[in-house]
Amino acid sequence: MAQIAIAVTDPAGNRAAVTLDNYTQVRTALSACVKQLGLPTQLNYHLFPAGTRAKLAVEKTLVAAGVRPGSELALAPVRDVVFATVTERLYAEARDLARREDWDAAGERFGQLLRVFPDHPDPDGLRGSVPVSDAAPAAPPAVTPAPVQRPAPVPQTPPVGTAEPRRQPAASKGGGCFGAVLAIVCLPLWGLGVRCAEPAPLRLTTDGSFKQHLQWSPDGKTLLLTRIHQGKMALWTLPAAGGEMTRLLPEHKEPHFDGHFSPDGKRIVYVYDNLQGTDGKLRINVCNADGSDDKTLVPHAAMEESPRWSPDGKQVLWVSTRGKNPDLYVVDADGKNEKRLTSDPAPDLHPAWSPDGKRIAFSSGRSGRQKVHVMAADGGDVKKLTGGEFLDAWPAWRPGGKQIAFTSNRSGDADVWLMIADGTGLVNLTGNPAQDTGPAWSPDGTRLAFVSTRDGGSDVYVTGVK
Repeated sequence: MAQIAIAVTDPAGNRAAVTLDNYTQVRTALSACVKQLGLPTQLNYHLFPAGTRAKLAVEKTLVAAGVRPGSELALAPVRDVVFATVTERLYAEARDLARREDWDAAGERFGQLLRVFPDHPDPDGLRGSVPVSDAAPAAPPAVTPAPVQRPAPVPQTPPVGTAEPRRQPAASKGGGCFGAVLAIVCLPLWGLGVRCAEPAPLRLTTDGSFKQHLQWSPDGKTLLLTRIHQGKMALWTLPAAGGEMTRLLPEHKEPHFDGHFSPDGKRIVYVYDNLQGTDGKLRINVCNADGSDDKTLVPHAAMEESPRWSPDGKQVLWVSTRGKNPDLYVVDADGKNEKRLTSDPAPDLHPAWSPDGKRIAFSSGRSGRQKVHVMAADGGDVKKLTGGEFLDAWPAWRPGGKQIAFTSNRSGDADVWLMIADGTGLVNLTGNPAQDTGPAWSPDGTRLAFVSTRDGGSDVYVTGVK
């Protein structure tokens, strides 16, 4: 899987992107981007290594590639060259280490990330769950960014009864060069910072422990979630009206997470992490809704994650790296007839069936940053739904199939957003300075559960949605 993404954008918004396996390919990648856009060789560039993981001989490499620092006028033709996935890879490593309960290593990775990007989105709720290392990474090289001409935002009138848009916060001063990139990449907000005027969400849990991967039972009475309690990552159930959480599979001693109810509510698919030393062998298991009759559905072949029942209960959709890259696969409910749906070089993640089973929403880095895409259930007719230099992930179809909720940092922090299924009409549903992630719809589509850090910990909240 590619470790680095380089994107070059000119003032007209034309973009060339290349994914790399290692830093030795920088010269070739930059030359290819320049040639594709027909640009002069004096480029406006920003390099943002994440600590010691990105030791680049910056000047030597760029000069050899014909990319030379110059005056402000000489730097003006191109907006940025960004190593976008360096920080995202650090985050993914911290998340995977936390799932394996290697807390010290997870804290070291997350600490490295936060010291170069303090406001990095946290869709998996690592803040407050892993001990952050005090060892600061090496400082990135000093690069003076040139002035950037930003496109004018598209005017948009908020719907009647909505609150005023939130202002984008200033780039973090503690982020070094990352602050410059945030200011360049994330501003302006394109007139989309609108949130619904709804009553305050109902808080269902108060323990503050790590929680993620919410799913409603088909009868609307129960929420299934991943929780880390007493150092163990496991599946838990929670009454949808609030109350005591109950561990679903108490006999499992190894990490297991990300469960999903079958349409009839009788079965649950989930990820089981069979630890072998420090290495985890992820597979997809299936059990009855009470935890009985637990067995393997998809054996370990690589990284197996995000299992999702089809609306008719006949198939299970999931993410696997068995093709050397995170892609989407389906298999029959009996574990037979495996089929690969996507094969793009970029990671395809967080799949979600449409209610009618004809389409699949997912997040993908195939256009640079993770964006919400949609495709036909057979893997064809792929369309990108969200744009901008933001991180958009975890799409969730609203019952009825006309709208999709998703997690995005386009407001400056992680919030739950809502859009029409064609990608238009974006509305911020949560609008809180904390991290709001993991949207899950109630079966009747009137309520949305999500995980938030707004009260200090990581807890489950439910809000009504008109």
